[in-house]
Amino acid sequence: MSPQEYPTPSTIAAAKKQQQQPQQQADTASSKKDGARDALQLLSWTDFVNPHRPWVLVDNGSLGGFFDYVPVSFRIGPWSATALCYLTALYYLTALAGAYFWSDVSRPIYSTDFTRMQYPAIFSPQWCYQVTAALWMVYVMYLIVTGPAGFAAWGTYTVQSWTLLWLRHVLCAAAPVSSAAAVLAEWLRFPTACSVTVTFVVWNFLIAPFVYAVGMDTPEKKRGFVKFCTSFRLTQIHVFNVVFLWANVYWASPARLLEGVDFYLAVISVMVYMTFYLAVLDRIGVHLYPVFSPRTGVVVVVTWTLALCAYLASFVGWRHYMRPVHV
Repeated sequence: MSPQEYPTPSTIAAAKKQQQQPQQQADTASSKKDGARDALQLLSWTDFVNPHRPWVLVDNGSLGGFFDYVPVSFRIGPWSATALCYLTALYYLTALAGAYFWSDVSRPIYSTDFTRMQYPAIFSPQWCYQVTAALWMVYVMYLIVTGPAGFAAWGTYTVQSWTLLWLRHVLCAAAPVSSAAAVLAEWLRFPTACSVTVTFVVWNFLIAPFVYAVGMDTPEKKRGFVKFCTSFRLTQIHVFNVVFLWANVYWASPARLLEGVDFYLAVISVMVYMTFYLAVLDRIGVHLYPVFSPRTGVVVVVTWTLALCAYLASFVGWRHYMRPVHV
């Protein structure tokens, strides 16, 4: 062995440090989980409605330190006047549209009687698909629950979209024997199609490439991120979700032309999530999508507007794609 091949104190220290890193990372993650759990245990539902409590209910606006990477100005402090005005306008216009759709002016809400739609019969290939896919999605949800995030994963838009997709499969399977299930399935047709489409496009073509290129600054981090993105759970809810969607709304369901109220219901669904995100997650320091922070002015207006534009683009695309042959 040449002198250059003998270990030196520096190489020994570097090797020890490299061996200790996985354990240190595991200890840090465990510490953060313990901190998050302790912070949540100190809260009760009354804290969310108590006017004497501050808006941000956790220290530094970061639950357990998980979101310390988000700029402090995005986590704590007053909302911008621009965001408040924009949000008020969104709620007002949504309520105004709802008053129109459910008034005598627009009766009936839909031009199609969903109770007369001919869903594929029980034991047909399409019906068997709906049942099989619904059961498969339950299995994936079980894997999510037993994964690192557990039930907390349902705070994400992605998992809520997956759950909505599962629910529509269940309703479509029940539609041949239940007119109520058929009506609910049609009400969820475009909200489901839109949320899955947005999840697929935004994750695979915007978020994942950006995180890989900017957030992963070492080869080890990049490899770890690729492994994370290509894991079984992630590919199901970010890649195969659009396959399940196509089979559900295009092949295994009767075709119909999307109408204006379909877009309205999709907007309602995203605003329900936005309300949950702002009124609950923001207050407990969970910043899954920092660009939607209401503490920024122009940024939040741009991102909220782009989100609505994505829903509108999805509506235009699916309206054309779902168009019945005879229309």
